[in-house]
Amino acid sequence: MTIPSKIKKLRDQMKAENIHMYIIPMKNRYLNSDLEEPEMRIKYISGFDGSAGLIFITESKISLFVDGRYTLQAKLEVDTNIFDINELSFQKTLEWIKNNLKKNSKIGFDPKLHPIHEIENYTNKLENNFISFVTIDQNLVDLIRTDFTSVRAKKYTLSIIDEKYSGLSISQKLYYLRNKYIKNDNELIFTQDNDVVSWISNLRALNKQYTPSILGACILTKKNCYLLTSNNVTVPSEVNAQYSEIEFLDENEFEFLINSKLSETNIAKIDKQNTSVYFSEKFIKKGYELISFNDLEREKSIKNSTELKNIMRSHICDGQAICNFIYWLKQTDHKKPIDEISIINQLEQYRKRSTTDYLGPSFPAIVGFQENGATIHYRATDQSCKKITGGGLLLIDSGGQYKYGTTDITRTFLIGNANKEYSRLYTIVLKAHIALASTTFDSNTTGSELDKYSREIIESYGYNYNHGTGHGVGYLLSVHEGPLSISPRESRSGFSENMLFSNEPGIYIEGELGIRIENLMIIRKNTASDNLYKLYFETISFAPFERNLIDRDILNENEVDWVNKYHKIVYEKLNKGLDIETKEWLSKETAPI
Repeated sequence: MTIPSKIKKLRDQMKAENIHMYIIPMKNRYLNSDLEEPEMRIKYISGFDGSAGLIFITESKISLFVDGRYTLQAKLEVDTNIFDINELSFQKTLEWIKNNLKKNSKIGFDPKLHPIHEIENYTNKLENNFISFVTIDQNLVDLIRTDFTSVRAKKYTLSIIDEKYSGLSISQKLYYLRNKYIKNDNELIFTQDNDVVSWISNLRALNKQYTPSILGACILTKKNCYLLTSNNVTVPSEVNAQYSEIEFLDENEFEFLINSKLSETNIAKIDKQNTSVYFSEKFIKKGYELISFNDLEREKSIKNSTELKNIMRSHICDGQAICNFIYWLKQTDHKKPIDEISIINQLEQYRKRSTTDYLGPSFPAIVGFQENGATIHYRATDQSCKKITGGGLLLIDSGGQYKYGTTDITRTFLIGNANKEYSRLYTIVLKAHIALASTTFDSNTTGSELDKYSREIIESYGYNYNHGTGHGVGYLLSVHEGPLSISPRESRSGFSENMLFSNEPGIYIEGELGIRIENLMIIRKNTASDNLYKLYFETISFAPFERNLIDRDILNENEVDWVNKYHKIVYEKLNKGLDIETKEWLSKETAPI
């Protein structure tokens, strides 16, 4: 079926439901974008294959909203004669609705795919326009799909994360959470955030690609803990045997659970940003009072001492794999071209060889040569894949899942000979990276204030980048972790010791090149002279920068000193695990600039 045919069928369904607009989010029923094939509804309707997006469709218009990371990609993948491409933000989508819908219009949505706060925000802002939101229980995109018979969800098996990796047993976590957050027998905590559920339970779906979080929801009361898993999740007998404190149920038993076993409870603490309208409606129907509660995501983001020790271990393993890869890349005779896909495969092999504890990539690797590097979340395909030949810049953003941590690192490499413009641009990005890495701040600092440290340097040279400077990183979980980020839109504060964030400013010139430098950093705490605590970043990704692209004249002495100290640490952390040839190469790469 062609895209115009799909859109026509979708509009026919809208007419049958008597709605004037339908929303298609890039979310699954757990409100994340870690999608199985049947859940890739935006890709099915439009062809867009990014990881963040939203479609609004009316009787006459259809618009795809994407953030700055995917602007170029959307233009390449989507027929702009059919779809308008717009900026993805709440304000922009709100303006679009006001400009394209008449008063008394009805907007249909799948209640399983939208968080409470999103629909509440729209409803409040559109109250004066008399525009209402209508739940449509059957997803309209699913109704028109003709390929569901050939598409099956993958099967996942739950595995217990040993205490030597988690730091706390399930008993300790449940005791802590109950003692801190559940005061009375009539209260419960509900979460459908897969990463939070995985963190609470010390369970992972290790055979799940990229993000090994379990597919399920959790209900915690003063006395009991219930884990509602998807029907494509297998709970092995040994998990059931060891987890006497958790009762495993199918997610379809939710209503049975709140109507029977939870009949004594009437207060549900929920995270409105991570709880779907579907579940809130079930709670309300049963007479529950809903209390906004978002502490669990923050609890998860603050790593304990065992997790921190293991995170460091994972980054040393990853750094050794990266160095072996870089050495291979630099030794390769590029007169015999390799391509972007073969580089992805080669990098994966080096990570596999680094340790038997390597589980797989933490996200699809981004490998873009020259103009492909300008697409921020570029994904090499058979059609787009470039051969690495001649001179140019090669951007590689990749990460790994290890039994003891999650990594994410970006380096930009010189292929062939340097030129002054490449060096200038690279060094500007390096300056921006150092600016954030070397700052001190306090818990009242917002994410947007931290973002400025890097962004203002890039802007001072006449450039900018359409993504945040940093994101949280999970522990054997999602490589993008909330609740906080380092970005222009992050107005919240609350950064804390032992959180893990990326640092990844960049410069992208459409049709020419992309440059990004990324390390992960742990937030540490020291005591300032006024006896107040100050926070700072400790960089824990270990791989040399591209010294052939560093223009020393653009760096000040403090920046030069920072690079030299970082390179010294890289060599000290990695050299013992490298073979002689790679060790000698790394010694030269990390020598003072």
